[in-house]
Amino acid sequence: MRYKATLILCLVILTANGLHMLYNEFSAVRLLILGVNIAIAWFLGRKMDQYLQMRQELSRTKENLIQYSYGLDSTKDGIGITNEAGRFEYVNHAHIELYGYSRMELLHAHWSICYSHETQERVAGVAVPALRRDGFWRGEAEGVRKDGTTFPQELVLSQIRGSSKVFCVVRDLTEHKGAEAKIRQLALTNEVTGLPNRRSLLNKMADLMAGRAPFYVLFVDVDRFKHVNDTLGHEMGDQLLLQVAQRLGAFENEEGAVFHFGGDEFILLLQCSSDQVKRSAAAILASIGEPFDISGMELNITVSIGISGYPDDHEEWEGLIGLADTAMYQAKLAGKNRYQIINHDIKAALKRKAYLETELKKAIRNRQLELHYQPILELEGRQVTAVEALLRWNHPQLGMVSPAEFVPLAEETGMITDIGRWVIQEALTQAGIWGQRGYSLGVSINVSQRQLGNDRGLVDYIRERLAAGPIDPAQVVLEITESVMEDYETIIPVLNELRQLGLRIALDDFGTGFSSLSFIKRLPINMLKIDQSFIRELTSGQTDVAIIKSILELAINLELTSVAEGVETPEQVDILKRLQCSKGQGYLFSKPLPAQALESWLAEQSGPIKQTGTADTGAK
Repeated sequence: MRYKATLILCLVILTANGLHMLYNEFSAVRLLILGVNIAIAWFLGRKMDQYLQMRQELSRTKENLIQYSYGLDSTKDGIGITNEAGRFEYVNHAHIELYGYSRMELLHAHWSICYSHETQERVAGVAVPALRRDGFWRGEAEGVRKDGTTFPQELVLSQIRGSSKVFCVVRDLTEHKGAEAKIRQLALTNEVTGLPNRRSLLNKMADLMAGRAPFYVLFVDVDRFKHVNDTLGHEMGDQLLLQVAQRLGAFENEEGAVFHFGGDEFILLLQCSSDQVKRSAAAILASIGEPFDISGMELNITVSIGISGYPDDHEEWEGLIGLADTAMYQAKLAGKNRYQIINHDIKAALKRKAYLETELKKAIRNRQLELHYQPILELEGRQVTAVEALLRWNHPQLGMVSPAEFVPLAEETGMITDIGRWVIQEALTQAGIWGQRGYSLGVSINVSQRQLGNDRGLVDYIRERLAAGPIDPAQVVLEITESVMEDYETIIPVLNELRQLGLRIALDDFGTGFSSLSFIKRLPINMLKIDQSFIRELTSGQTDVAIIKSILELAINLELTSVAEGVETPEQVDILKRLQCSKGQGYLFSKPLPAQALESWLAEQSGPIKQTGTADTGAK
């Protein structure tokens, strides 16, 4: 109770005085003495109650302070309180651990023993004015331990209200800074090779360009790296990339830097002369050409290198890398394992490619594309059994653009999907028209590896087109090339679905790729089309005759129809017939013709087709 002592003391006085008055004569004086005694008892009791309350509050405060101290000691952040002179009056356990001093060494020591001279100046110049102005300051600083080592920290200073004392909180940022450094490293390096990555490359190029320092970009691509991944696995592929990176690292110095651009592509930036860049490129080819030891397996690889220079070739990083990439691609086309410096011809080809890409998009919209049809004949009876639909582009300014130029461009840009579907629709429609006019002709349509691999709705699209027209699916042949090996697992199921629609499949340009017998046996094909490069040399030596004979024997054994492409002379026909080739096509019989011209040509024929002469165009 708040008035416990007061009430007890007053009750005692009242009882004592009451008993006295009970046995003695009552008087006004005794009554007055009773009142005085009660007043004195009340006063003394109040003082005793106040004293007891103060002791209880002091005990509770002491207990709370002990709990607060335990709480401050349990936190991982260092906490200290400094007096007006900047000396510590309190430090918690974490503060002691952070700096390596004992509690006695820190108490009454000046805060400056925890910081370097530079940090002291910064705190005095920035933190102290902020404390006086706002009563608060937060920032990063570098702490100095007793042994002289340093650590990064976050420092929070707060002025204690009503005094000049300062409450400081120190948080160790060592782990945080380490994590930040790791994140920066991951952001700026390749996780497989540890080399600086694309972002680092662009930063470096920006620095060099800002200083207008001339340099060369060497775009290095590992030849046939996909084959390594597919045959040996991605783990072995990563080990190979790591060793390639280590060898390229030997070319890093004050004038050169190496970067992992992505995948199997690396880029070197060299600040050197034109002669030196050639020597460096040759040295890279030689270095990579040495055998690699990958988990005990000896592996031989090559690289192709494209080179562009700043500022002569381009003044933007994207253009420089693009030109070097284009030059590298030319090196691959020239046979790989070589370097190619960007030149005027390559730049002109690149400019034309960009122009053709824009024009090809217009061509699709403006119906500049058209199909020509080349007859396919039985070699024995010279009867036309089918035609091959061949895509042509008649540009209003450029004239006829070669399919060898614009078809790869369409595949690269993804336009091949729309173009390919248009070709299928146009060819099937035309074949249906010829059928209604009495010409029983099959039609062969070329489909690319990218169409089969990327156009997920291709099978449904062909099914719809077949349902819409009068043509028999068995009269439709889809021609593929050996490039389907690049995406074998994806494309084979698509080919099987197409076979189930009743279509036939032909392997075009056979002999120019890397087909194996086991691969051919697994392909759902009905026909082999022998590349014209073998037919062209058929009469000049026995080697090509032997090759054609082997191909035709393979076709017979696998029960495949054989078609010779690029037939241009009667002598070639005679040899092909002797070797039991079924069919042929080429300029000897007819060049590819527009639909109406082909129909007129067919109408002029009576009986076996006559030869029309030879051609040196190399076309089918």
